Amino acid sequence: MTMQFSTPIQIEEFKSTNDDWEVSGYVSTFGNVDLGNDMVMPGAFTKTLKSGPKVKFLLSHDPRLILGVPKKLKEDKKGLFGSFKISKTQLGGDTHQLLVDGAIDSFSIGYSAEEYDFIEGDVRRLKAIELYEASLVPMAMNQEALVTGVKEYMTLAEKANQLGQDLTQLLNDLRGLVDGIDRPLSETKRQEITELLEKFSGLDAVRSEFLTVLSAAPQPKLVASRLASYELASARKRLARILEE
Repeated sequence: MTMQFSTPIQIEEFKSTNDDWEVSGYVSTFGNVDLGNDMVMPGAFTKTLKSGPKVKFLLSHDPRLILGVPKKLKEDKKGLFGSFKISKTQLGGDTHQLLVDGAIDSFSIGYSAEEYDFIEGDVRRLKAIELYEASLVPMAMNQEALVTGVKEYMTLAEKANQLGQDLTQLLNDLRGLVDGIDRPLSETKRQEITELLEKFSGLDAVRSEFLTVLSAAPQPKLVASRLASYELASARKRLARILEE
């Protein structure tokens, strides 16, 4: 059978956690007619999810552009919900950034219709679907189903770099205010600066926490030395027991 593609489904929001890159949401919805006059019915994915081929996770339906792997695909009353891991390849990193920027904002699936009928003349009700792949695509047309989250992993160095960039921009904005200090500040601007002052009052505490981690955590050489001393002491005890016997 010829593989078909569903109407793209719009992304709604992003989440950030200390975990792998992950995007999740509804890749298909039940009961609504898409732009191709297809209506997916509840239970349409049941067979393929149980015994069908492994579903691929792609970019723009291109089998050469593998983004990662599905972590979960499950039907509920609304549609087919999926969670997908974005692999940390060059393609995965680029795609994740496009998701964050909003340049890619949709899901779509590649499938073949196994069982269907027609209602109201030309609306095709899809009762059983062979699902081959789910893709991230750049165009959103279906408002019925939404991607609900993107999880983002950032190292401490990456977080510090992002914070440094934001701080540099903030300082540039403040310098602009200093250059025009002869002009009165609006009440809104005064409130913003007061709130920033309160937020930055905790920076000394942050610095203290960094110093605590650096000083409290044992050095690798020290750990190895302690381990060697422990092993030597254990060996001496074993030798002493042997001599006593």
